[in-house]
Amino acid sequence: VLWMAARAPSLPTGWQPRAGRMLAAILLFSITFLVLSPHVWLDAQQAMADLKGMMDQYATGHLGHTIEPGLPHLSAMTVYMASALSPNPWLGWLLAALAGLGLVTLVVEREEESWIFLIVPILYMGYFATQRVMLVRNLLVLIPFAAALVAIGAGFLGRAIPNRSIRVAYAGALVVICGFNAVWMTRSALTIS
Repeated sequence: VLWMAARAPSLPTGWQPRAGRMLAAILLFSITFLVLSPHVWLDAQQAMADLKGMMDQYATGHLGHTIEPGLPHLSAMTVYMASALSPNPWLGWLLAALAGLGLVTLVVEREEESWIFLIVPILYMGYFATQRVMLVRNLLVLIPFAAALVAIGAGFLGRAIPNRSIRVAYAGALVVICGFNAVWMTRSALTIS
């Protein structure tokens, strides 16, 4: 939302209009959070106690989900994020490579705004890397960011292919990969009861 607020092409440019749109987006997020999380403001003391309890648990470890904080945890999260993009390991790593290309493309082509998009995943992974617990459900919030980076990388690569026939084949391959993943996600969702 912040990224879109900063980049809206049909709206006035300059730092003041962009800052105003970004503050409006932050205000909208804050109001939405407070409406969807009434526990935080109806019983703030209990909410803080719950938060502290989770922080204590994540700092000390949790059954079979305990991991060393720092680089080992960050590495494990990165490997998981790459493998979470597809049930097929080869496709997962291919999509992860496209995400890496998307990250570079985003930073190079949209240097000013890239930090707005990247701030959430950077802070999120940075925070969780300091903890001693790795639950993959906590990383699901990062999947949309990874998917957006895959799309940016795939778009960059597609624009770089000079031959129209190869570009069409490339687009077809992406459709097949997305279709494969869509079938897998649908089957996975249907197994939840």
